[in-house]
Amino acid sequence: MTKKAHTVRLNAHLAHCGVASRRKSDRLIESGHVTINGKIVRQMGTIIDPQQDKVAVDGVPVRPERHVYYLLNKPRGVVSAANDPDGKQTVVDIIRNKKNLRLYPVGRLDIQSEGALILTNDGALTAGLLHPSNQIPRTYLARVRGQMSTDDIHRIERGIRLEDGPIQPDSVLVTHRTSASTWVEIVLHEGRNRIVRRIFEAMGHQVARLIRTSFASLTIEDMAPGRYRNLTPVEVYELKRLLQLIDDVERNSPKN
Repeated sequence: MTKKAHTVRLNAHLAHCGVASRRKSDRLIESGHVTINGKIVRQMGTIIDPQQDKVAVDGVPVRPERHVYYLLNKPRGVVSAANDPDGKQTVVDIIRNKKNLRLYPVGRLDIQSEGALILTNDGALTAGLLHPSNQIPRTYLARVRGQMSTDDIHRIERGIRLEDGPIQPDSVLVTHRTSASTWVEIVLHEGRNRIVRRIFEAMGHQVARLIRTSFASLTIEDMAPGRYRNLTPVEVYELKRLLQLIDDVERNSPKN
């Protein structure tokens, strides 16, 4: 029996090779910059076999780049972006200073927030983790100014309406209190801009400190701010299995 070819869309292949995003790759294709086996192709949705077809952009052959995956404990004051127009340090800078890699953060934490952030060059994994339909859990620990009552917590649990729509956390738990603040753990399946801060602001409370302690199954336990590590093969496998990207990895469970 002949082995079935592994075919992909041309724009996805270009993105996988690190040429550009799928949208920008479509523009490259449409404008005639891309060739397959020496012939210019302009048709959107073109399917190729990366093992057989030779793809080039402006005459330069493109090949898939090796995917890398990191978990960073983002420190405060660092921008969640690949670059910053104002020259501020970015999360990519922390890793890129030691490794010459093309990386992008999976989602964002605002500049004053801390905690778990995945960085990778795997576009399919990034899209899957961020797509609302996949409901990837994010756990946050917030130090909220003032004393939050039990009624406040119950109101958040039942769901509240923000300017961009309603939000209902999976769970809300007061972990401890001080004379001036309340520490609250909150679990969400959404990653809207400043969502945790806006939830508490809607209740009349300001967040003084915000830490994302976990993203999906990955936690920053025992990781100091600014430290990062490679994801293990098992962690990558489990993320891809969760997102039904299992065809991109070996069917058999990877070894530790």
